[in-house]
Amino acid sequence: MTRLEARSTEAQLKAQIEDYLQYGMNQGRWWFTRLNAGSFIADKGTPKERLIKGCPKGTADLEVIVCSKWEKARLPKVYFLELKSPTGRQTKEQREFQHNVQRQGCFYYLIRNLEEVMLLLYPNEPL
Repeated sequence: MTRLEARSTEAQLKAQIEDYLQYGMNQGRWWFTRLNAGSFIADKGTPKERLIKGCPKGTADLEVIVCSKWEKARLPKVYFLELKSPTGRQTKEQREFQHNVQRQGCFYYLIRNLEEVMLLLYPNEPL
């Protein structure tokens, strides 16, 4: 597999999972957002040009917050999902991010396909 194919596979995975998460969010099952690392210039070349700072390097791709309707305490569970191709590996910064969020009681998962997300969010339902 070439680097271009690996990137394409990861981009396709992100699109699939974001569509699935958006569908569930529309039904009120959870809330999610895509976390963008890095910085970029907004309104480049205009008087409103400004620097927008994203998340720190190593931040997971997605954040999902689930609050079960069936639990008495209704405590939310916070999941950070790092999406990787079948051969993709975490960077040092991603491993540090994983350590930091897990230390705070959040869940962190390295996701390689849509089925993993489905099992994570609905462990007792058949695929």
